[in-house]
Amino acid sequence: VHPGYKNDVPSIFGRVTEMINFFSDTFQYPFPWPNYKQIIVQDFVSGAMENTTAVIFGDFIQGHKNEINGIGNDAIVAHELVHHWFGNLVTCENWANITLNEGFANYGEAMWIGHFHGKEAGEYHRYINAQEYFQDAYLSGPIPVVSHHYSDPEKLFNTHTYNKGGAILHMLRTYLGDRGFFDGVSLYLKNNEFSNTEMAHLRLALEEVSGIDLQQFFEQWFYQPGHPRISYESEYDSINGTFNLQISQEHAFQQKFQAPFSFPIKIGYVIQGSYKEYEIFMTQENEQISIALPSPPELVIIDPQLNLLAEYTVNYSFSEWEKLLS
Repeated sequence: VHPGYKNDVPSIFGRVTEMINFFSDTFQYPFPWPNYKQIIVQDFVSGAMENTTAVIFGDFIQGHKNEINGIGNDAIVAHELVHHWFGNLVTCENWANITLNEGFANYGEAMWIGHFHGKEAGEYHRYINAQEYFQDAYLSGPIPVVSHHYSDPEKLFNTHTYNKGGAILHMLRTYLGDRGFFDGVSLYLKNNEFSNTEMAHLRLALEEVSGIDLQQFFEQWFYQPGHPRISYESEYDSINGTFNLQISQEHAFQQKFQAPFSFPIKIGYVIQGSYKEYEIFMTQENEQISIALPSPPELVIIDPQLNLLAEYTVNYSFSEWEKLLS
């Protein structure tokens, strides 16, 4: 650090030792290098750079102990650390696959924050990242996360390869479960250590561990642009004692000739004061669901944990908003 910040190093770089242990355990691959250094550079040309064993940070992360509170620099420190597995140990073979580096580093931020600062903090970090992607997609237009058509590699360092890439990894985690996802990630690292990869290498490792065909999922979410916009309509059939729900999706950018997105989605509902969940795998523009219930649900929540990268249209009544907030 710069002179004058020597005593603030523990606050500036925080919990890097704990982070190394956490990611080594989570990725089931020990930290692959003999040492780890972090260096602050004045007027650095970028936010930070994950040079192997010697990460460079811009001087904007410097601060005195009483100036760094809460999460502090945890996100950027975790981001650069994750690159030592995804980017340094295993590196994308071309710029088009940069999300294999940046998507994992982006998701690593939320993983660490959720682990150390609590689940809600981690989910809020994911939420903010998703909102940044949505805003950028509407301002600049949607592009595929993995795209071989670009005029300048620098343009691939955007919220699609970072934020959307990280969000898709979280979707894969919720779909495959922690064991299926992280065992697959570990296999990806071990199969490809000290070499270059493209997206298919990750897919094959996840498929080998989970036994699930992920070709369509990867094709739609990584190789095609955009995301779904989801709405729903519901009614309660008192004669048959069923709650009927129609969930609809449309492409947020009305992409022609693009099939409806395929994804698992949970429906949360409150019935007689108890919260329950129902899960489906959506493949069509409209999905019809009937759930046997003794009375109408007091509240319905589509994708209650916001695991899906999607926008939602809801029309809650005042009493439903009260129930949601309680």
